[in-house]
Amino acid sequence: DRRVSGDVDVIALGETMLSLVAADGSLATATTFGATHGGAESNACVELVRRGLRAAWVSRLGDDPAGDRIRAWLAEAGVDLRWVATDRERPTGLMLRDTVGGVRYWRAGSAASALHPDDLRGVPVETAAAVLVTGITTLLGPDPELTALALLSRGALASLLALLATLSGIVGVLIERWLFFAEATH
Repeated sequence: DRRVSGDVDVIALGETMLSLVAADGSLATATTFGATHGGAESNACVELVRRGLRAAWVSRLGDDPAGDRIRAWLAEAGVDLRWVATDRERPTGLMLRDTVGGVRYWRAGSAASALHPDDLRGVPVETAAAVLVTGITTLLGPDPELTALALLSRGALASLLALLATLSGIVGVLIERWLFFAEATH
């Protein structure tokens, strides 16, 4: 299969969580939930594959049903998962959300929060046409931030991409602070 062999057009780094979406009300009152996945980078990979590009996702998933589900979904979509590690000590992250604006994350201590520059061993960054990292990845912790910067520093347009990552990180910090303030005031 061309999509998961040979060269990679785009390499994305980030966390994907199991997302449970309340179907019949707020998180506090819902009794029915639908299961999906939440992760900007892996979602971008799926769309890039749909458009005929070869996309690889670099991350860590827990050795758990949530991680198995995410891995199966991305593999079925044709995303190259050669550089997704299975973390036997940490769980896959979880997101609960509803259709009225409520969202809660359980990502502290998740498998992706343990991303480390060593996870980039063998990833063909130098030959990829592009890399994708969002500021959210840099907010998962010091090692994920170092991993994101290491990925960006190895690409052909390293200085431009590093600048974009820095700007994205600043926006991410502002959003995180706004969400903290909004939650604290409700």
